[in-house]
Amino acid sequence: PEAKTEQGKGAASGAGREVFVMPEERTMPFHEFLSNLKRSREEGGDVFYLSHQNDNLREQLKGTLLGDVPPSVVVADEALGHGPDAVNLWMGDGNAVTTLHKDHYENLYGVVRGAKHFTLYPPSSAPFLYPTQLEARRYAKSDDGAWSMQPLPEL
Repeated sequence: PEAKTEQGKGAASGAGREVFVMPEERTMPFHEFLSNLKRSREEGGDVFYLSHQNDNLREQLKGTLLGDVPPSVVVADEALGHGPDAVNLWMGDGNAVTTLHKDHYENLYGVVRGAKHFTLYPPSSAPFLYPTQLEARRYAKSDDGAWSMQPLPEL
């Protein structure tokens, strides 16, 4: 899936209070995502970001990019004592901003082109980062091009 947001950010104000807003997701061929990303960089507008968990490189993009990427990185295999549990690809431009979050697994991040800024906090900082529960919403774009924040469906 491709994540798409109005402003490239995952937090917003809605209904008079702070909410956590997930991006609109769309499934499309990789070449179409690349065209959308290029167009948005040149013309502005919506923010496109390839973002999916659960081993997306080996499961969803295997026919597209997997042959260009080694199955693992030796130094990481040696440090962790095993190969990767998952290999994920995230792709976007400088307009895509990820909100503060906690990953529950090891990460090895490589930047192919450009730069990525990370702010890392030790686990001991958690109480000082103001963790809070927010109502979750999802961005949705209507046929007329207007964005809204929609409640998530009940599980």
